[in-house]
Amino acid sequence: MYETMQRPQTLNYVYFETSSTSPFLIRRIEELIKTPNGNVEAKVMCFFRRRDISGSLIVLADKHQIRTGSIDCIDVVVVLVP
Repeated sequence: MYETMQRPQTLNYVYFETSSTSPFLIRRIEELIKTPNGNVEAKVMCFFRRRDISGSLIVLADKHQIRTGSIDCIDVVVVLVP
């Protein structure tokens, strides 16, 4: 079945399920890295709903948004995860 599915590529969005009772988590693949032992690791951009993060992190995200002038991610906080 995997052969019929599109293989992940950089800048593709993927969904993770951590619990059957929680909403899917959204990630964007930034980089795919093949390790010496043949495994593939991914550097991903994480997208969070404001309601899902702590108040102190929202304050930091809002300060960053004001500093950069970005207004395109009002309800989503983005974090790059290696």
